[in-house]
Amino acid sequence: MRNRSALLFLLLAMAYTGRAQSVISGKVIDSLTQQPIAFVSVTLQDGRHGTNSDIEGNFKLSIPTGYTGAVFLSHVSYQKATLPLSAFHQKTTIALKQNSTLLSELTVLSGENPAFKIIRQAIEHRKENDPKNLKSYSYTSYSKFLVTPSEPDRKTDSLLYVWQHQPDSVKLTKDQKDIMQFNKLAEMSNLFLSESVSEKKVMNPGQSKEKLLAYNISGFKSPIFSSAAMDAQPFSFYDENIALFGKEFINPIQPGTFRRYDFYIVDTTYYHTDTVYVIQFSPREKKYFNGLEGLISISVDNYAIKNVMASAADSLAMVGIRFQQDYEKIDGHWFPVQLNTDMDFHNLNLAGRTLKAQQRSFFKEIKIDPPVDAHEFGDIKLELSSINKNVNAAILDRYRVAPLDVKELNTMVAMDTMMRKVRWLDGVFEALATGYIPAGWAEIDLSKVASFNQYEGTRIGMGLYTNDRFSKLIRAGGFYGYGIKDHQSKYGGEVKLTFNRNRDFFLRLSYAHTIYETGSLHEYNEGQFLSNSSFRKWAASQYDGITAYKTEFGYRILPNIHALASLAYNEIRPTYAYTMQVNGEPQSTFNIAEGGFAIRYVRQESYTSLRGKKIFLSYKYPVITFALTKALNLFNAKDFRYTIYDFTLKHQTRYTAFGKTMVTIMAGIVDGNAPYGKLFNGRGGKTSSFYVENNFQTMGLYEFTASKYVAIFFRHNFGNVLLRKKYSKPELLIFQHASVGTLTHASLHQGILIQSMDKGYFESGIGLDNIIRIPYIGLGYFNFGGSIFYRYGPYQLPVQSDNVVYRVNFTFTL
Repeated sequence: MRNRSALLFLLLAMAYTGRAQSVISGKVIDSLTQQPIAFVSVTLQDGRHGTNSDIEGNFKLSIPTGYTGAVFLSHVSYQKATLPLSAFHQKTTIALKQNSTLLSELTVLSGENPAFKIIRQAIEHRKENDPKNLKSYSYTSYSKFLVTPSEPDRKTDSLLYVWQHQPDSVKLTKDQKDIMQFNKLAEMSNLFLSESVSEKKVMNPGQSKEKLLAYNISGFKSPIFSSAAMDAQPFSFYDENIALFGKEFINPIQPGTFRRYDFYIVDTTYYHTDTVYVIQFSPREKKYFNGLEGLISISVDNYAIKNVMASAADSLAMVGIRFQQDYEKIDGHWFPVQLNTDMDFHNLNLAGRTLKAQQRSFFKEIKIDPPVDAHEFGDIKLELSSINKNVNAAILDRYRVAPLDVKELNTMVAMDTMMRKVRWLDGVFEALATGYIPAGWAEIDLSKVASFNQYEGTRIGMGLYTNDRFSKLIRAGGFYGYGIKDHQSKYGGEVKLTFNRNRDFFLRLSYAHTIYETGSLHEYNEGQFLSNSSFRKWAASQYDGITAYKTEFGYRILPNIHALASLAYNEIRPTYAYTMQVNGEPQSTFNIAEGGFAIRYVRQESYTSLRGKKIFLSYKYPVITFALTKALNLFNAKDFRYTIYDFTLKHQTRYTAFGKTMVTIMAGIVDGNAPYGKLFNGRGGKTSSFYVENNFQTMGLYEFTASKYVAIFFRHNFGNVLLRKKYSKPELLIFQHASVGTLTHASLHQGILIQSMDKGYFESGIGLDNIIRIPYIGLGYFNFGGSIFYRYGPYQLPVQSDNVVYRVNFTFTL
């Protein structure tokens, strides 16, 4: 009886609590643009209860029992509004008028700026508030990517009005008709729309897996155009550097920020019962760095970021970039729930309009520290797998924040109609991304179609391999190539069995009758991102022919460690006049059996998976590779007993105010006698017109040879520290390169001139990137720079001008 009474009392208490509070809701929009306003403070007159509008302008606020006062809406960029509680009988749309300036000028205060104390607390607590430091988390994301024209400028708007109201007797020109037609299209439809739903799981440090569940794309069918695949938004505002479309911006929430940023409290609001400080920030005057400006709201609850609105503080940028983030407290941890990114191509004119791109992401079903299985994580971070078409629409409807409006629906219909005759473009873009052209159950390897070097001239050919439609376990195929200059055929084939793609667990059997560059390094490069060292391959001119039979076994031992074991039989034929004394007899062909083992450490290497192909995304430094190759007494290969050791370390360090440093250390040992083609060349790159990473710019390609060597390449980019103009935004670079190597048993190698570098090779350089910036159709800048390198030390050339080389650098930025 007593238990029944207690249960009845609990139910009555819950019912009373439900009646004790009411909830009001609304949406806040801009009175001129009718666009939603994010992070508007919605507070009650008692000064203890409040909330914020989300990124879409929506809000909900619980009203305590008996409250009859007003509701206040405020935002630093808009005029304040006061509404009676009676105005919220149902969801209400409130239009706010803009202030004369979007952000006020920062004011220098006497004494310590009160915003500094809050920012210090936010910096002190950033590690515990950063969601990236959680043990694990998961969520389901709905994302939408939109490309649309802006409203017409005043001049075009006036002309459109005149043309629309002209009498029928007045004939419009073709250009005027085109502008009116584009205007009609812009009012009815966007230019592109993509939406997607994906599921993401994260296990820290650095392990993540995102799977595409559903998508809908205007005009295209390939998942590579899904909003999940194109999402480049920063996930958290706690990183030291915020990456946005190829640029990295210094975060104001980190130690030492007051040397670079100014802060000013512009408002004090409430979220539930917590006080929230709204702080304006921008780079300090005459501070040259990639900075941000905007508003950040800090909750007194553990001094966590509640929301942020930031944009690139670069008045010279071709593209205006801004983003918004909103955080909620979930299971005791602050976590982002909404992300917005906007790009304004304000220099790209389309019939009196400019172009805008918008990315919107909403996180649902967020779980903090859920149980996860470590085996489901690999280097594939985003899986664009085939989806179930029967449930695709239902999944989108379930997670879509709001139904597509009329303009968005028109976009789908219009683009699908327009692109119907060019569906092949899906395949073109997928081929460019993956490097393969699908052909039923097979695919064409684009890397085998054409290549160039000084020895072959242009090589043309074909590579054909089976794909996942044939078998997910077995991949088989081959290649053929023909050198226009050397008039020689190259060909080969392979069979690869992939047992577990998540673990990179595979077995590969291959045969090749081809060539390799003399003295090329024995690095284990599989999976790494290509650098500008590819320029070096274009200049290569000395090659060995090789017929190779090889077995390889690969496995990812740990999340950051990949291993490869191999067994090979090679027949090597130098294409130049060369013999080696082997057992007292000169030989010009060499039969060698080799066993190899390579291991590579790389942090958070990540790929997108598309139709069984891996598309590189990124990795973090350091990258360490070690390879061991040993000549074996197998088959009919009995003349060599060498062992080759290779080591490479690449590391990049970023400094908040002093740019970034890149250091590469390379070392190798050939222990025993090996043919010239198996030794190390000096890593010369003098014949290239472009800067070649991790090569000596003043050294000839085959000037030095070593059986033991060590080299260091140091490069530091100070960033934009000199001046910042529209057509010139130079970045200062310095280089220091050095190497030393010895060559044992040089007398065994005959017919070719070889030189060791046991006295040490040295060169230094200085350069300026982005000396000249050329605008390109309002999208960005072509940047041209240059460097000068000087050779000195024991191997300095007698003619001083021969010790100096110039290098060109070229990039494209927004």
